[in-house]
Amino acid sequence: MQEKERLSDLVASLEDAYEIVRNEIQKNHGVKIAPAQIIVARDETGRKHGHFTTSETWKGSQGYHEIFMSGQSLERGPVATLGTLLHEMAHAVNHAEDIADTSGDGYHNKKFQKTAEEVFGLEIKKAPRVGFSETTVPDSTVQRWHEAIARIEEGLKLSALGFGKGKTGRNKNNPVAICGCGEKIRLSLKTLEMCRPKCQECGEEFSVEN
Repeated sequence: MQEKERLSDLVASLEDAYEIVRNEIQKNHGVKIAPAQIIVARDETGRKHGHFTTSETWKGSQGYHEIFMSGQSLERGPVATLGTLLHEMAHAVNHAEDIADTSGDGYHNKKFQKTAEEVFGLEIKKAPRVGFSETTVPDSTVQRWHEAIARIEEGLKLSALGFGKGKTGRNKNNPVAICGCGEKIRLSLKTLEMCRPKCQECGEEFSVEN
């Protein structure tokens, strides 16, 4: 039987990444994050990368929330996709802590910025109409969540929709790997794991710092 690529593989990778981040945040920051059902679909408006549903959409013993991830936005690659996921998880933390981080029209206030930056390591800038919502994933955060990024990268390649395929060129969002003498290179996690490049000066392997 021929192996088929499925959207469910991508959803599973996003759910795994969510749990990797969720477990670390709950352990090291002492905050609660509700479990979430991840939905991937095309955003017909073309305006959203993601959305956190505050209501308990999926009823159960734990009270699952829902996170929507725009299919189009996944084409930006694994790092930007993680940025969207962390953005929505910041909303999840604020919801659990009963912190109002947006207004009714979707305007993100400084309470959202504070959680996104201090808890998840994102860089948040103010944007027209939506407030403190523009999300960037700095190198330090790429390195912090490299395991989650690798899982998302795997899911994007397995997806039947082919997100991340067909694009060439250097990905500036790939994680930074460092050798023993401090030289840095930027490669995908898959390439680092498969090729295990070594520094010609000190002889040590390049690795992503946690």
